[in-house]
Amino acid sequence: MRVRPATPDDHGRIAATLAAAFATDPPLSFLIPDERRREALLRRHFSASLRLYAGSGAIWVAEDRTAAALWVAPERYPFRL
Repeated sequence: MRVRPATPDDHGRIAATLAAAFATDPPLSFLIPDERRREALLRRHFSASLRLYAGSGAIWVAEDRTAAALWVAPERYPFRL
């Protein structure tokens, strides 16, 4: 798998990929118990988060956009807009 830094054009697909990946995560299932809405709500959460990571951290994505990673250095948290 090849990875690269993400661009703003990748953000929509990254949000969808991360939402699908975390839709069955037990803590998130507890926080968002409605299965029908969970993935859509997570997509909104990740979409908003990507702006923060882009400004204060790093976003990497697989070339085929099926995987992504978001990082922020300890000294760059909490996020600043």
